[in-house]
Amino acid sequence: MTKEKLVSFVKQCQTYYLATIDEHGKPSLRPFGTFSLIDDRIYIQTGKRKSVYQQILSSPFVALCAFDGKAWVRLTAEAFEVEDIKIKTLLLDEYPALKEMYSATDPNTIVFRLDNIHGEFIDSEKEDFQF
Repeated sequence: MTKEKLVSFVKQCQTYYLATIDEHGKPSLRPFGTFSLIDDRIYIQTGKRKSVYQQILSSPFVALCAFDGKAWVRLTAEAFEVEDIKIKTLLLDEYPALKEMYSATDPNTIVFRLDNIHGEFIDSEKEDFQF
């Protein structure tokens, strides 16, 4: 699965679920919406005041699952904090509704780049594959 197809699929799902490890070493799962391909890298966005931010800093390994009603993608990755204003701006431009809560220059706004992505795509009507 190319990065372009992965991002397209996750975006069409609109909501995906991101899992992290909490401060007690237990899984923590929540809905997420931002998933962007910028300069051939995948980014997600959140706020520094949220517990997910601290969880990713403590353990950068995340898992993600998105489902469109008949197919799903499941992946693991390492999330790395990115403070680049250009990346923040491009991501927020893709999700204009977030501009009510976040801005590229707001110290609360953070993006994470997902690296070392591995996963699988399962489609009940087509062939499954790993990436």
